Amino acid sequence: MHQVIKYFGMSKLAIFALLISLGSANVLASGSFNPSSSASQQLSYNAGKRVFHKKIACKTCLLPGKKLNKTSATKVVEAISNGKDFMTLLSKKERMAAIYYLKKRHKLS
Repeated sequence: MHQVIKYFGMSKLAIFALLISLGSANVLASGSFNPSSSASQQLSYNAGKRVFHKKIACKTCLLPGKKLNKTSATKVVEAISNGKDFMTLLSKKERMAAIYYLKKRHKLS
C-alpha cells in the first residue's frame, strides 16, 4: 500500500477522499431505476424526477405532496400530456421528462 501511495504521489487523505467520492454517487441516488440503462436515460429519469418534485408535487404545486401508485401515476401522466394547467406550467421538455420519469418509476407502458 505504501508503495502504491508513493508511486502515485498521493497522501492517505487524498486516497480516502477519492474512495469516498466514488462510493457516494450510488448512495445519493434514490428511486427505482435500472443502473444498466444508458447515461441519457439516467439523465432523462433524473430530470423528470426533479421536475416532478419541484414543479408538480411540491407544497405549493398542482399536486402538493402527492404520493403516487400505478393507477394515480397513469392519471398524472395523462394530465401532464393533455392538461392545460401543465401546458402553461411546464415547458415541453419538462413535460416529456416528467412523463418519462413517471413511466419508468411506476413501470407504466
